[in-house]
Amino acid sequence: MADSDIDDFKIAFFHKFKSLEWDYLQSLSDAKKKLLSRDDQLENYNPCHILEYGEIFATLCGLKPCTLLAHYVMPEYATGLVEKALKPLFDEYQLEKEGFELWKLKSPVTVLYKGGWIFTNKKHEQYSLVKQVFTTTASYIDTVDIGRALGYPLPYGKYKIQYLDDTESEERNTCCVPILEYNVGAASEENFTIILFHLDEYAKLWKRIGRNLIIDLSAHPLMEKCQIYVYAGLPIVIIGVLGGILNIIIFLSLRIFRENSCGVYLIIMSLVNIIQLLSGFFYLILVKGLLINGININVGSCTIRVYTVQICALISMSCICMALIDQYMATSKYIRLQQWSHRKIAYRLCAIISLFWIVYCSPHLIYYNAVFSPVTNSSICTITNSNYQSYVNHFYTPILLDAFPLLFIIIFGLLLYRNIKQISYRTAVPLVRRQHEIQITSMVLIQALISVLLISPFFILTTLTSNIQFSIDPIINAHIQLVLGITICIYYSYYTVPFYIYICVSKRYRQQFFHVLYTMYFQRWCKPTNDINQVAPEL
Repeated sequence: MADSDIDDFKIAFFHKFKSLEWDYLQSLSDAKKKLLSRDDQLENYNPCHILEYGEIFATLCGLKPCTLLAHYVMPEYATGLVEKALKPLFDEYQLEKEGFELWKLKSPVTVLYKGGWIFTNKKHEQYSLVKQVFTTTASYIDTVDIGRALGYPLPYGKYKIQYLDDTESEERNTCCVPILEYNVGAASEENFTIILFHLDEYAKLWKRIGRNLIIDLSAHPLMEKCQIYVYAGLPIVIIGVLGGILNIIIFLSLRIFRENSCGVYLIIMSLVNIIQLLSGFFYLILVKGLLINGININVGSCTIRVYTVQICALISMSCICMALIDQYMATSKYIRLQQWSHRKIAYRLCAIISLFWIVYCSPHLIYYNAVFSPVTNSSICTITNSNYQSYVNHFYTPILLDAFPLLFIIIFGLLLYRNIKQISYRTAVPLVRRQHEIQITSMVLIQALISVLLISPFFILTTLTSNIQFSIDPIINAHIQLVLGITICIYYSYYTVPFYIYICVSKRYRQQFFHVLYTMYFQRWCKPTNDINQVAPEL
């Protein structure tokens, strides 16, 4: 709908009807207010919860085929609203000439709509359905047809969805003003996307008249998953990126880390962890947590993002494994093994491993594509080859990303733990070197053990859900989605925690952190520059 589609008379109608409707609801007797209130208690009467101006305006602008005005407890409510507010404006603005109709429902319409009225847009594509549903002589009306005739995006179900006029809520100083309410069925990802696109149409309309529209999904099971992404995911990204930047600053600022082979692996790991959090988890939060569905997905952005995420995951995992192996060799009592723990070797290995994963993951560029769904009117990034999907489900995810790294971490973690126990008794090793080896080994070892705890749940769950057919019950599926959301947050914590692990387990690293930030940078920035005094020559 273009801006020009909202004629001035529609905006004027909107404001007048909203005012008249409010006056009508305030003028009702206490007895009628009790009937319209929750639990038939007068103190619970809140006219903000039964306002119809939103649906009337949506019908006027062509978003809804019709508006049903009815109340099953107080049938005369709809007639009063029509007589006091809607009918006078209907005649004043000559809406019949503009293609609108206003008529009262006749028996034997379902008892829930007894005494109800229909305000409908004859130009809407669903107008014939409106006439068919609400003028039928049958004693039963299919709820699916009712939902379609009322312009709801999904068939009726048990989950309530509300669109709230946030501007009106602020003006009335109340918690919420629903302008559209409907119930939907299965809480699937596809249905969730349909709801968001439906909301987007209403939000655009509200924005054109200077108002803000929000959605209340508190009764929808998938909203729990969204809340997990927002309230847990955003802090994970923020503190993870900050921690990664601080790690890089410290490692590059101190020669003891710069010239240490294990430090090379930790620097590369910190860099790819930041990229992984931003390209992978932050994108996920935007789409599934903050419900920003305006992010266009095309073939290029889809494949590049997935490709980047997979490469970063593999390089990060490889770096922690190589750091463990490097420290095992550095703390070994065998001179030949110690010689393999060298900075130049670390640089070469990082380059070789990175190049290997870049080439190895190249099939992602071919088999991941943006597929358009006509149901949701959006694109999703998915694998389009069944054989490659089978490879991802049965080898890539459970073996390459989970089993192999965990096996490396466990084996070399135990070997490294044995070496670190013995290094304290080696008098031939200089004291400073022993202290440094113990420090960096403790940091890497604790990080590796915590990594096992963080990455295992996600890969176990994704392997199970990919290979086992679970119940199709929407409640069970919603709970599975919630658990999956939690494990995703736990998994991405792996990319967040390294800096904070180092700070917690190493007193020396805390001192180095303070020294770098305060002594090397802060004091240097605050130190005044000494201007060279120059005497101006006398002329």
